[in-house]
Amino acid sequence: MKGIRIQIYSLPKNDPDTVYIGLNDRDKAWYDLYKLKLSTGEKMLMRKNTERISGWVFDEQGQLRLASHTTDTGDNQILRVDATGFTKVYSCDVFESCGRPSFTKTASGSIWRPTRVSATMWN
Repeated sequence: MKGIRIQIYSLPKNDPDTVYIGLNDRDKAWYDLYKLKLSTGEKMLMRKNTERISGWVFDEQGQLRLASHTTDTGDNQILRVDATGFTKVYSCDVFESCGRPSFTKTASGSIWRPTRVSATMWN
């Protein structure tokens, strides 16, 4: 199928038969989130991306934790993924860059650290 792309979001260490992927087969601009079982090729839709999510973040155990969202004004938001929706936990405006955070394992659990770079830092 022409124009369809895939993004790999997570390869959980505790489940080597699973890959979390994004496919833009429904909407060329945004990727729906799927769980792909490698041994069978079966894919299961986890989230239909109707909220302009630009990326998904999983922890080291393969749990979906965060999403990156682009607003109508071009600002970026980091959202916590809840059972019924999203909660904004971090944001930066169009003149800054805040990339998807990564999780770091600590003695008391996992923590995430956002990345933020301001355009004014380079002036």
